[in-house]
Parts: sequence; structure tokens; C-alpha cells
Amino acid sequence: MLGEAANKVSAETRKKHEKMPWKDIISTRNRVIHGYFFQTRS
Repeated sequence: MLGEAANKVSAETRKKHEKMPWKDIISTRNRVIHGYFFQTRS
């Protein structure tokens, strides 16, 4: 839920709070939801 909400935060707000790891939060959400952590590279 947090990753989904972080993905909807405006660019302006992200810029105001640059210390927040926005990309990490969103990418973690994507790995969990889409199961990217189960995939292996060929």
C-alpha cells in the first residue's frame, strides 16, 4: 500500500522531500506485487 501511494506522489512533493527514498519504495512495491524477485536472469 505504501509503494502504491508513493507512486502517486507529485514530482513537486518528491522534490520537497528529497531525502525520502522514493525510487526504492516504488521499486520494492513493484518487485513484491509483480514477483520480480522470483525471476532469474538468463
